[in-house]
Amino acid sequence: MDGLQLRDEAVRDRIRLAEEFLDPSEEARTFYKKIGDARARSYRADIILMLNRGHRRLVVNLDEVREHNRRLADGLLHVPFDYSQAFDRALKNIVSALPNRPAKESSEDVVRIFGW
Repeated sequence: MDGLQLRDEAVRDRIRLAEEFLDPSEEARTFYKKIGDARARSYRADIILMLNRGHRRLVVNLDEVREHNRRLADGLLHVPFDYSQAFDRALKNIVSALPNRPAKESSEDVVRIFGW
C-alpha cells in the first residue's frame, strides 16, 4: 500500500469511528445498555433537534468521546484538524441518512460546526 492509500484508509476509519460515536447501530446500543456502558448514548435526537431549530452547531462532550473511544478523544486533542474533519463528514453522512428531511440539509454546501 502506498502512503496515499494508507492516508485514505485512515480518514475513512476516523469517519467510521465518529459515526459510531454519534449514532451507534441499534445492536450496539442494545449491547452497551445491557452492560451499563456509556457508549449506549446516541446523538441522533440531538442532531434532529439541531436541524429542526435551524442550528448548525452540535455540542459534544469530550468526556463522552473519551469513554466511547480513547483513541478518538486523543486524536481530537492532539490532531484536532484531522479528527474534526472526520466528525464533520460523519455528521453530514448521518444527516443525509435521516428520513423525511429536506434536501438542503444534506447539501455539500452546508457547514456544520462541532463544539467540544
